Amino acid sequence: MIQYYKEPLGWVVENDSFDSQTLAKCEAVFAQSNGYMGIHSASMGGLWQCAALGFAGLRQEEDKLYLAPQLPKEWSRLAFRFVWRGCPVMLEATHEMLKLHNIGDKAVQLHFGNEVITIAPGEEIQHVLKEI
Repeated sequence: MIQYYKEPLGWVVENDSFDSQTLAKCEAVFAQSNGYMGIHSASMGGLWQCAALGFAGLRQEEDKLYLAPQLPKEWSRLAFRFVWRGCPVMLEATHEMLKLHNIGDKAVQLHFGNEVITIAPGEEIQHVLKEI
């Protein structure tokens, strides 16, 4: 049985037997007293940044957006949506392929390696990833 209670420094979780699912739930509860029985939204933003900026290699330099995905070997897929210059883009990466789908209403330009990729509104493109 899981029990939550508040102490002066935040929420405490007690459990007789921790399994991985319970531990994952507990990770989001602590510290700021704003995650009780739910998520800690700032932590979720940090996790999104780790995935997008780290594993997908999404980065902005000046007025350009770059992608350089490198998934951990234990992962089979990474997918998320981001907005670049007001245009939503769906990204999906595996170890073999990068797929980008422009779900907005204007063209999007991205940099992938030495290539400049322009994706028309509604267009979906795929790139084969080379092993490093």
